[in-house]
Amino acid sequence: MAKRFCDVALPVPLRSTFTYAIPESVQLDDAQLIGRRVLVPFRNKPVAGVIVSVSETPPAVKRILEIAEVLDTMPALHTKLLELGRWVSRYYVAPVGESLRAMLPPDVGLRYVREYWITAEGRAYLADLAASEELTDVERDELAFLRRFENTSDGEEVITAAQVRRIAGGEAAAENHIRHGYLAARESAGKRKARTQKIVAWAGADDAAAASEAEARVREILTATRGPLPASKLLAEAKITPGALDKLGAAACAPGKSRSSPTKIPGIPTSLRPQINSMPNRAPHSKRSGAGSWLRNSKPRYSTE
Repeated sequence: MAKRFCDVALPVPLRSTFTYAIPESVQLDDAQLIGRRVLVPFRNKPVAGVIVSVSETPPAVKRILEIAEVLDTMPALHTKLLELGRWVSRYYVAPVGESLRAMLPPDVGLRYVREYWITAEGRAYLADLAASEELTDVERDELAFLRRFENTSDGEEVITAAQVRRIAGGEAAAENHIRHGYLAARESAGKRKARTQKIVAWAGADDAAAASEAEARVREILTATRGPLPASKLLAEAKITPGALDKLGAAACAPGKSRSSPTKIPGIPTSLRPQINSMPNRAPHSKRSGAGSWLRNSKPRYSTE
């Protein structure tokens, strides 16, 4: 398979794209790659950009870096949106990377971390300090600081900025040692751990008989709020255990069960549950007669499909 290259639009104040090599491990074809976000090295730090074109023609430069990671399972921007982004870039004389970034949500799924490790010069300086019998107060502080990096090395063991902040001297001392060549640093990017929240909604008729006191309390709270509630808040207000709530949710999902029960929805829902559609529509405040009357006859705002 021929070596492939891609032009990536990066959110930097430059009116050009940047060419990177596509690793052989990426099995997507050219059309599937265009519009996807990728993580690439740029000026010694990882940056997320959008692939705008793919080619097998190598650029006229000696060294081509590879993209580090494909971030999307499907294109974040389809062809029409890419064309719109290019038009915006030309019309407003703006960098194409920043125009495309404005069309995307923020990179909340990425976490950027600064990492430190000791250099060969730093190890030599550390050995000199350790061998000295008389040290000044500044040299003793440097010895204690550099010893924390004694087991680090580039590409293997590193110390993150969060760990450095817990050392006496903190990041200011680390950056000072970088200027002297004793330490080195880089910016790395990783996937941020997704935070989810379980919510509970009532799925069923309000006039159905409650099978237990716990179910009656849960139904009363959910119907009173007229919407889903976080599971933690519902447990606190209904004063029931998570196990009891799971049993109610399992009863709602069991085949052949028609009794109304709360439905437990993992994560944030993309659509609300049927009881939202049964909420009475409220007309907006207005002095004119009949204002908002169209709401009573219109279709529900939220779809359950």
